This record gives sequence, structure tokens and C-alpha cells, in this order.
Amino acid sequence: MDESLVGTLKQIISDIQQLLRAELALAQSDLSTKVSRTAMAALPILIGVVLALAGLPILLMTLAVLLAIWLPIWLSLLLVTAIVLISSGIAISVGLRRLSGMRPVPERTVANLRKDAEVIKEHV
Repeated sequence: MDESLVGTLKQIISDIQQLLRAELALAQSDLSTKVSRTAMAALPILIGVVLALAGLPILLMTLAVLLAIWLPIWLSLLLVTAIVLISSGIAISVGLRRLSGMRPVPERTVANLRKDAEVIKEHV
């Protein structure tokens, strides 16, 4: 084999390795950004779930007892429960709306890989 051909092949292999390293770094960056954004969008869902499950029992019972001064106890408890459930529903709805607009696909990486594949096909 000709020395210049061997050198060219080595250079092509080196270029492909560098390209793959760069693409992997881009994919890592894209995924890191997506994960961070998704976590921030999911935060209201987490808050809503915590509120719905924990219910802040002492504060809510205090509010129910306070309302019982003017309302029957069953009505004050029902009112406090409705407020908690509506609040948690709103928080969950906000979080789901934020998450629905996100795509976890690393678009830049996919686009670059497609371009790279086209360039490699053209030169092979």
C-alpha cells in the first residue's frame, strides 16, 4: 500500500474519532439541558403531590375549627378539603402543561449526526 494512502486513511480514522467525540459531548450537553428543564417543569407537580398527600393537617384542621365557629363542622371540613384539592389540582395542571411542551430528544445532536452521515456518504 502506498504510504500517502496509509497516511490518508489514518487521518480519516482520526477525524472520525474526533467527530464522534464531539458528537458525544454535544449529546451529553443536550441531554443535561433537557434533564434540567424537565426537572424544573416537574417541580410544580411535586409540590402539588406533596400538598395533596400531606395536606398540611395541623394548619388545615385549625382552619376547619375556625370556620366551625360560623358553619357546621361538617361544612367547614368539606370546605377546607375542597380548597386543598383544588390547589393541588392547579399545581399539577401547571406542571403537566409545562412538561407537555418539552421533547426529551437532543435535537442538535440528531441534526448534526444526520449532517455527518451525509458528509461521510458523500466522501466514501
